[in-house]
Amino acid sequence: MTVSAALLLLFPISLVVSTALVAVIIGSFRATLEHYSDDNLGAVFWVPYSVIMIYLVPLFVALLFGVATMPTSGVEPEFGYLRILLGVLGGCLLVLAGIGSKLSKHQRRVMRYRELEAAKRSMMQ
Repeated sequence: MTVSAALLLLFPISLVVSTALVAVIIGSFRATLEHYSDDNLGAVFWVPYSVIMIYLVPLFVALLFGVATMPTSGVEPEFGYLRILLGVLGGCLLVLAGIGSKLSKHQRRVMRYRELEAAKRSMMQ
């Protein structure tokens, strides 16, 4: 498999894997965001941001670590497919870890805000 053939395969493989990942997690992800956000602005920002990152990060990771490091003389097709698929899956893991980290920080901020609001209300009574 040459680098140009790998590039042609990278886009459909990345698109299929990312679309499957979005289809699996988007419903519960939106419900979680709506549960933790008081004004629904969390879901308005985080859902599109996450979908964009789920499509872009695996593509770039597979491009940098799967295709760009491929020997120019060509490799066996099975190993080329494997390099691309592992790059895309590694990118998916990376993006899910990043989204989880940012979401946990957002959740802590929301919970802290709720605690402060409850303390304010109790002091006013």
